[in-house]
Amino acid sequence: MYSQMLLKICHILAFKSLAFIIKQGDEGMHVAKICRKAGISPAMYFIWKKTYAGVLPTDMKKVHVPEDKNRQLKKIVADLALDREMLRDVIKRKL
Repeated sequence: MYSQMLLKICHILAFKSLAFIIKQGDEGMHVAKICRKAGISPAMYFIWKKTYAGVLPTDMKKVHVPEDKNRQLKKIVADLALDREMLRDVIKRKL
């Protein structure tokens, strides 16, 4: 329980710092300087900017929800496809 609460707090802090980094770039600070201060690569900065531009820190976690859901659905589809193939093999053996 405590670890989950701590994890949520860490995510909120991470999203706030991420939003601050993107905001600095929007305000005109050089990307190289931002990246040096944050300890990230310019490529990572632009990926973050593309993904999170205009998103509030409280809503940043919602961006990942569809990705997680998509991953779960892909796993379910793969399991069902495997089950289908196994059933086809069983039917072929019986005939």
